[in-house]
Amino acid sequence: MIVGRVDVGGEIAWCEPDGDGVQLLDGSIAEGFTRGSRRLQPGEYRQLSPVQPGKLLVVLGAFRPEHTPELAAKLPSTVIAPGASIVVPPEIGAAVTVEPELAVVIGRQIRRASRDEALAAVFGFTCFNDVTHLPFLREQNDLLRAKSIDTFGPCGPWIDTEITEADVDAGLAITAYVNDVLVHSGTTKEFTNHVGEVVSEASRFSTLESGDLISLGTPPGPALAQVGDIVRVEIEKVGSLANPIVAGASA
Repeated sequence: MIVGRVDVGGEIAWCEPDGDGVQLLDGSIAEGFTRGSRRLQPGEYRQLSPVQPGKLLVVLGAFRPEHTPELAAKLPSTVIAPGASIVVPPEIGAAVTVEPELAVVIGRQIRRASRDEALAAVFGFTCFNDVTHLPFLREQNDLLRAKSIDTFGPCGPWIDTEITEADVDAGLAITAYVNDVLVHSGTTKEFTNHVGEVVSEASRFSTLESGDLISLGTPPGPALAQVGDIVRVEIEKVGSLANPIVAGASA
């Protein structure tokens, strides 16, 4: 199943893609979905991020050999929809680091879950761009500010519930493009840890809830993008996520 969210006249609704429009769904991630009776045409809705997580975690060092999952928090206020603008504050200049990532969407509450329990709690996967201002991290060791500037978490456009850990282990291509030029690539086959291990580790210390997001980490070799660029993240079998970068107001 392919699931997303849209804004319909100020109301948020779950949906699935249907041709050039969307079919509305009844239900929720925790309860499951059934097809509703209404189909929307382009122009009748606005695409949103497929989730608005209460918790947003990112994996650091996902490609390091023999590395236990290292998790950091990214504020949920970073999450924006496909097509929405990544806004760069004037205080940090015009450049940001692009980090294309595969992200796990949690389907139900878990706490201190085993690997198998963690996998059973995965609802699906989506694309994520872990936009980062590396100078905050490298010069000030400030991971929170480096990753948690408003709009620095484009997500979507859809959640794919059919992708499995076996698919991830076999290798899904991760790529990023700036103005249609390839700037970053890798494959999930090179992840150090399995999806179930990452989710299990995250649940040891934080209760994970339906709709929470864990982004599984970016391939080595950070790539820069500038104000005025359009960044596109693509994950094989999962989707394509594009966002423009704009300058923030100085006041």
